[in-house]
Amino acid sequence: ASPPHPVSQVEKILAKMSEEQGLLLNHEEGITPEKTQEQQKRRRAAKALIAASIFTTIFMVVEIVGGYWADSLAIMTDAAHLLTDVAAMLLSLFAMHLSSRQATNNMSYGFHRAEILGALFSLVAIWLLVGIIGYEAILRLVADAHFVGETVDGRIMTVIGGAGLFVNIIDALILNWGNAPHGHSHGHSSHGSHGGHGHGHGHTDHGNINVRAAFLHVIGDCLQSVGVIIAALVIWLGNWFTYHELRVQKSYYNLADPIASLIFGIITLFTTLKMGKRTVDVLMEKVPDDIDPQAILREFTEIPGVERVHDLHIWSLTIGKVSLSAHIISNNHLETLIAAQKICMQHGINHTTIQIDPLGSHCKQSVH
Repeated sequence: ASPPHPVSQVEKILAKMSEEQGLLLNHEEGITPEKTQEQQKRRRAAKALIAASIFTTIFMVVEIVGGYWADSLAIMTDAAHLLTDVAAMLLSLFAMHLSSRQATNNMSYGFHRAEILGALFSLVAIWLLVGIIGYEAILRLVADAHFVGETVDGRIMTVIGGAGLFVNIIDALILNWGNAPHGHSHGHSSHGSHGGHGHGHGHTDHGNINVRAAFLHVIGDCLQSVGVIIAALVIWLGNWFTYHELRVQKSYYNLADPIASLIFGIITLFTTLKMGKRTVDVLMEKVPDDIDPQAILREFTEIPGVERVHDLHIWSLTIGKVSLSAHIISNNHLETLIAAQKICMQHGINHTTIQIDPLGSHCKQSVH
């Protein structure tokens, strides 16, 4: 009888490994617990974005009317911020829908990067809005300093600012619910005789990046609402106790309105910098911050029979979807391949392509 084919041996061993870890393999239909969990997470994120966008749109109209009535720049800029929030949430929904499409011959990695592009556009919208708010605040600051600015009704500002804070807190709770992470691990793998391809789900889930970006929008709105309330109280109480009137044009208390817009606009900008860095890191295919490539290289080289590792690449398709490719020179292909896949799964790397090269291959060692 002919000896068993090495490919069938690999498949049998890996199937046994998968059963021991309680994994479900169905390559024909592509149904795995990982995909089911991801679909549930997407549906939850979509529900959160839809609810938050509806809630925000309603209050945005209230702020536009109230800001015009009170002649408050802080309220009007907050309403403009809400408009970008709604646009960003709708864009995020579209990006999530696009990223869920199946891979094609020309888009072999699928459309996962659509989430990153949507999040980046949302962040850029925030940065542009902060620039516009800052410019308008400076103009109003100069006008109020020369007593030629608009009079402001601090009482209306206080009411609208308080209502805005309440709405933003509700939005934040909704989006936080839609972005709730999960913390278990699972995976599946399929391998060839000299190469491997695997999927696993790490122990840390970063949630949905588009919901995270929308959440940052709302946090910025919360800060803006706090600024509106503080400025409103300064104007209202200052003008009332000093001039015994609610609206006074020649009053330095009116400066609180543009100052609040300027300060909290800058704070909003800084709250988005970390997310901006993460999106750029993904687009530049940087190694994720929670993965140590040198540690993985060291663990690969410590596998019995491994002579050298080269062309080790680690990157992310989107937040939480880490990929790895590597060439490993070894005299024991089967055991090396299985051990390397285990190492990747332990590090939460869910998409791997590992090629086992025979001894004597001459390639420079590199880590990326």
